[in-house]
Amino acid sequence: MDLIDLGWNSFFEEQFIAQENADGLFPARVLSERRGLYLVCGEAGELEARVSGKFRNDASGASGFPVTGDWVACAPVPGESKAIIRRLLPRKTRFARKEPISGGKKPGRFEGEAISSGGATAEQVLAANIDTLFIVIGLDANFRLHRVERLMIQAYESASRPVVVLNKADLRPDAEEKRKSVEDVTFGAAVHAVSALTGSGIEGLRRHIGRGETIAFVGSSGVGKSSLINALLGCDRQKVTEVSGAVGKGRHTTTARDLIPCPGGGLLLDTPGLREFQLWCGEDEVESGFADIAGLAARCRFSDCAHRSEPGCAVKEAIARGDLPEDRYREYLKYMREIRYLDMKKEQRARCIDHDKAERMGFMKKKYRKE
Repeated sequence: MDLIDLGWNSFFEEQFIAQENADGLFPARVLSERRGLYLVCGEAGELEARVSGKFRNDASGASGFPVTGDWVACAPVPGESKAIIRRLLPRKTRFARKEPISGGKKPGRFEGEAISSGGATAEQVLAANIDTLFIVIGLDANFRLHRVERLMIQAYESASRPVVVLNKADLRPDAEEKRKSVEDVTFGAAVHAVSALTGSGIEGLRRHIGRGETIAFVGSSGVGKSSLINALLGCDRQKVTEVSGAVGKGRHTTTARDLIPCPGGGLLLDTPGLREFQLWCGEDEVESGFADIAGLAARCRFSDCAHRSEPGCAVKEAIARGDLPEDRYREYLKYMREIRYLDMKKEQRARCIDHDKAERMGFMKKKYRKE
C-alpha cells in the first residue's frame, strides 16, 4: 500500500513538513497497538515500533500517545525491520470518551438530580483520523434510541461523519420502521438497516468507503461490528461469537483496535465493544445532537431560558402540543447536566494541577535559595 491508500493527504503532508528536525524521519500510520508495541505502515511496508524515551517523557497524559489510526514520524532502526516513533502528527479527527470508571460507579447529586460519578477526569482517545464513523446498533435486545443519541453526540465532537448501521435486520420484520425512528433523531445522517448474516444492505455500506478513507465501527459488544467487517472484506478475518440468549448481551470478542485494508480501497477499524460510554465534549455537541430542541430554544422568549418553568418557553410549549416527546426532552436535560458536571470536574482538576505546579515551584525556589 502507498501512503495515499493508507489515508495520507495534504493535511498530514503539511503537518509533517512543519515538524522541526524531521531529517531522517519518515511518516507511517499506526495499524495497531498492543501494550506499548505498535505496528506501523509506511512506504517501506509494515514495521514494529516503539515510542522514544523523549516522546514518553514529553507526552501529555495517555491521550498524547499514539492510537490506532494516528500518523507518526518515525526513525528507522538500522539493520532491523523496526522503527522508533519520534513524534505524533496532529490529528485531523479523533473519537474519544471520558476515561471509563473502574471499581464501580459512585452515586451522587448535581444540580439537585442524581448522577453517577467516578473515574479519572481525563480523555481516552479510542481512534484517530477517522473519516466516517459507523455507529452500529443491534436490532435485537441491544436496540435503544438513547444509545444512538449518545454516540451521535460524541461523533459530532469527533469531526467524523456519522453513519448509523442497524444490524440484524433479519430478526425484525419492522426493521424499516425502526430505521425511520432513528432517522428522526439523527437529522440528516445516513441510517442503514442491514444484516451481516444474510448480506442484506451491505452494498449500501460500501458507498461510504473510498480509497484512502478510514471507517471506524463503534458500538456495544454483540451488535455485530466484526461480522459486518467480515461481510465487507468477503472473508472471516475477524473473530466473532454468538450473543448470549439468556441476557441478550454480547461478550468481548474484539480486544484491540486494528486498521484493516478493504478490497477496492479504504480502511476499516474494528473496536472492542463499549460497555460504558461517558461523553467527552461540550454543550455545542449536545445541541448538535438535539437539533430539534436547539431550534425550538431559539424561539424562547428569554435567551437564557433553561426550558423548565420560564414563561414563553418554546420547548415546553412544543411538549404540551405533543410536537416534542417528553422522554427526548428529559434525555436532553440529562446530557446537558452530564456535560456541566464534566466541565466542573475539569475545572477542579485544572486547579489541582496548577496548585501542584505552584507547590513544586515554591519548593524548588526555597531549595535553591538555601543552596
